[in-house]
Amino acid sequence: MCGYMDALDRDRIDENERIPREVLDELKRMGLFGVSLPREFGGMGLSPLVRARLRVHHGV
Repeated sequence: MCGYMDALDRDRIDENERIPREVLDELKRMGLFGVSLPREFGGMGLSPLVRARLRVHHGV
């Protein structure tokens, strides 16, 4: 995933204030799309601590 994250155009995302569809699709493919959503809304229901650890581990 780190290679994928390195290839992102973060400046363009910030400038346009939107995340491109291909980025969202890749996050979904990696299973990271619903990490912050509660289980009752289809997410993983992870705690803030676990989400932070995922971000550190994956460089997000």
